[in-house]
Parts: sequence; structure tokens; C-alpha cells
Amino acid sequence: MALETHKTINFNGTSTLGGVMLAQFYGTINPDGSVNVNESQMDKLSASEQEAEQKDFDAFRTMVKELAGEDHGE
Repeated sequence: MALETHKTINFNGTSTLGGVMLAQFYGTINPDGSVNVNESQMDKLSASEQEAEQKDFDAFRTMVKELAGEDHGE
């Protein structure tokens, strides 16, 4: 039997504002080049916290897609 290897790259990120954690982000570049990006948002964020978290998540998603070489013209 021959050894087979596959490269999967995982990324983790955290959104904080003033020392308060707003969300955690998870990104994966799969062996076939596809990308998965998810977030786990904390409960009961204020409007300003939600705005900051969304900006961070957009930046995280863009970074993962750029590293995977995807065209992200959204």
C-alpha cells in the first residue's frame, strides 16, 4: 500500500472589541481547493459590536479566499 497525503489548511480568528470577544472564525482550504468559512458569534451583541464583528468576519473571509486563490468578486 502506498502512502497518500492530502493538504488541508485550517485558519482560526477571533474578533474582539475593547477586550470583549465578539466572535470566533474558522476557515478551511480543502485539498480540492474549495473553501469553507464560518463564524460563531457571541450572544447579545450591541449594534456597534455587530458592526465591528461583521467587518472582522469580512476581512477574515477575504483573507482565506485570497490565500486559496479564489476570485472573491462579491
